Amino acid sequence: MKNIIFSFMCFLLISCSDNTLLDVYKCSTKSNAQLCAATGKPQGCLSNGKTANFIVNIDRSEVLINGNLQKNCKVVDKKNWSCEVIYPSSIFNQFMKNEKWFSIQDIRNNENRNDDSGSYYCGL
Repeated sequence: MKNIIFSFMCFLLISCSDNTLLDVYKCSTKSNAQLCAATGKPQGCLSNGKTANFIVNIDRSEVLINGNLQKNCKVVDKKNWSCEVIYPSSIFNQFMKNEKWFSIQDIRNNENRNDDSGSYYCGL
């Protein structure tokens, strides 16, 4: 029953939304991912040959990325939104700014939370 409800919810989300397809780049640092999304140039980021499909439902403040429903999203419009999930060992943020995406998953260090120990991506 849960699968039927989930499938129906996904169908509703897809049918009420537009989608955006972007090329994905893996970045070496958090600042490279942010710069890539800000400038639209993947400096310090390399193509990984993958794409990401974004479906945004503004009315419900929901974001699907490659079919996965994101948590804790704030949606302004389909080109501008953010999602954040805080786990005990990491913080996972995804942002769409002017239809450019970046994703930051930082490993939480008690000593230094701003180091570049994590995974960083951008999409153009």
